[in-house]
Amino acid sequence: MMAKEHSLPPSSNYNVAKLLLIGLVFHVIYIVSVFDCYFTSPVVHGMQRHGAQTGGSVSAKRLVLIVGARSI
Repeated sequence: MMAKEHSLPPSSNYNVAKLLLIGLVFHVIYIVSVFDCYFTSPVVHGMQRHGAQTGGSVSAKRLVLIVGARSI
């Protein structure tokens, strides 16, 4: 008993290329939208600038800020 050979129709290469192109476009749009949402600055413009006083002695050489979400 001989096994049947399954061959793809000649237009399958076109379908694969079309599928890859659609997938690439979708992923590029998705990645751009994620970075746009993530890196959009929430800073309000038009605020007054405040500076530190630069006279006298300082009590520390470094300042460490721990920024993160508060866990419940």
